[in-house]
Amino acid sequence: MKPVATKVLPTGQLRGTTVDPQRTLARVAIVRGKGLMLGEEAVLEITPAPPGTGIIFERVDLNPTVTIPALVTHVLPKPRRTTLRGGDVTIDTIE
Repeated sequence: MKPVATKVLPTGQLRGTTVDPQRTLARVAIVRGKGLMLGEEAVLEITPAPPGTGIIFERVDLNPTVTIPALVTHVLPKPRRTTLRGGDVTIDTIE
């Protein structure tokens, strides 16, 4: 049986959860398509990162750009989707 999360650590990680070994990409990957909610053109660029970086989302459509780490402390409860919030900026449907 896998451990159950008992506490959110200051890093945003859940204590008591199992973690797979870290992996990163060898090179940039780009995915294009229609967005789920609005059906507008969307582009997702996934880039390699140094060890320990974790997953970070970046809103490049804003000036200046805004980055939001994929941590439980940034989750904004919304129905039928996962939303991350950093200040006044949100990123919806990160699944």
